[in-house]
Amino acid sequence: SGYDDPMAALVLCGASRADRVMIAGNWKVIDGYLPKMDEPDLIRRHSSTAEKLRRRLDL
Repeated sequence: SGYDDPMAALVLCGASRADRVMIAGNWKVIDGYLPKMDEPDLIRRHSSTAEKLRRRLDL
């Protein structure tokens, strides 16, 4: 259940989406989005890495 372990509680909580996350006084997630994230760049890098992995695994 993670009742005595904060990391386990976070992993096991079953939440599907964070609405707001603050770390060290800085908002990292606002209204479910990463305000400083370049999403198109993240998607490009993810797609490229996934394709390399597929080729490497011959999928």
